[in-house]
Amino acid sequence: PDIFKINNIYPNPFNPIVSIDYDVVSYNFISVKILNLNGQFIDIIDLEYKAPGNYSITWDGSLQPSGMYLFVLDNQTSKLTQKIMLVK
Repeated sequence: PDIFKINNIYPNPFNPIVSIDYDVVSYNFISVKILNLNGQFIDIIDLEYKAPGNYSITWDGSLQPSGMYLFVLDNQTSKLTQKIMLVK
């Protein structure tokens, strides 16, 4: 990959599982978190060092209420945020 980015979030809206594809450009510590729209922490999906490459993860929102959430991908130098909608 040539850019740190979120490639695809599907399905969106989702019920209750969403898949997220993203690219990592260089070896770095990556955090993947879910926040509510108030910025409150909901869940950590991943916290680890990643080599350059394409990655795919899933999040199960079955224990959360319906609503809009923020998917946050952070590599310690850049932070990417995407809205996701849980519909039950």
